[in-house]
Amino acid sequence: MNEFWQLHQTSLSDVSVHEWDRYYERMQPWLLHRDASIRTSALERLTMAVFRAEARLTVPFLHTPADARRALDRMYWLLSAAQAAHEQHPDMLPALLNNLRYHGKDAPFREPLRDWLNELERSPPAGVDPHQALGIQLLIQDYANWPAQASELMGYLNHSSDYTRACAARRLGDAVLDDDEIPGDAELISHVVSLELVRPGVLGPFWSPRYDFDNRYTDALWLLDILERRQGMTPADLPFNDIDFYLHELCAMEPALVRRMMASGMHELAVMTATEMHERVPGMESVLRELACSTHSHVASTAQAHLARHYSSGNQALSAD
Repeated sequence: MNEFWQLHQTSLSDVSVHEWDRYYERMQPWLLHRDASIRTSALERLTMAVFRAEARLTVPFLHTPADARRALDRMYWLLSAAQAAHEQHPDMLPALLNNLRYHGKDAPFREPLRDWLNELERSPPAGVDPHQALGIQLLIQDYANWPAQASELMGYLNHSSDYTRACAARRLGDAVLDDDEIPGDAELISHVVSLELVRPGVLGPFWSPRYDFDNRYTDALWLLDILERRQGMTPADLPFNDIDFYLHELCAMEPALVRRMMASGMHELAVMTATEMHERVPGMESVLRELACSTHSHVASTAQAHLARHYSSGNQALSAD
């Protein structure tokens, strides 16, 4: 086991051109390990190596057709290795798809990878959700012909699969942000919000590319209002963050907004937000003390531990809240 973790800690940027064959040869057997965490960790490292580290971020650094061919050969090797491992451990192809959320968008990978994903979608092996394969296809597709292709993406926002919907929303968000000439951004956001209110799971992925702290308080109020009004729960296992993730960061210095979460019954989100900063936050101690008395055991214990760590009377830097 120590051998694996030593290999896992290898900095991929330090692997030389002549060492890649040996690196892959040593890592591949771990794809068959009985421990799922070992298998998926090995797969993540191999995926990063194939699509990023060895390829040096693809096109800008692939100088010859031979470089592109070598990169594609590595990709096909990885896909084959994952499929072979999947025959023994049916969590491997889903794990590969999970990794591919962040890879394969550039040449020479995009079109060959889309072909492979399309085949996986049409004939999924046991344990593979074809909608996950479809979602990854949407993520890597080149949407250069706007707005015709945008209409296709928007159609997927109503797809039966929450995973596919989230991937379409993320790709749509990326496309809009990357093109300053795209009209109707406000209308598009309004449309995405209207979908989010009746069926959660699209606004978070759509918003992800534009998330920042420039308008922290305004964005927090806007997202919190949507969270309070939307119907239903966040789908499980979304491929990208839901809006509650952004809220817990945006509101981490806002005790009044944490109280608003509590008043709306969002106790888990409230305690996650109140404990986001690993330091004392002005005005947050009284909020944490209320959370520490919650009937929800996880909420109470989390608040109590945070109070003891950062608001203890033994802390000399502590002043009245």
